[in-house]
Amino acid sequence: MLDKKPLKTKSTGTVVLRFSGMAFEMLATILVGWWLGKKLDVLLSFKKPLFAVLFILLFTILSLYRVIKSLEKLNK
Repeated sequence: MLDKKPLKTKSTGTVVLRFSGMAFEMLATILVGWWLGKKLDVLLSFKKPLFAVLFILLFTILSLYRVIKSLEKLNK
């Protein structure tokens, strides 16, 4: 006989909490990128925030990648 297990369904509250926490995680990741870029700009004596902007973009892409992977995992 086939063992039929009920499908696991996630409650709406759990999903909302997960993704609201993910928003704060994205913010923290982007701020770390800004901080590292700013420190590197000061260290290398750049007048324009070249590394700050570059790291903000890089860390934003990284955080969006993590969100997409979480969404894929949630849909499985």
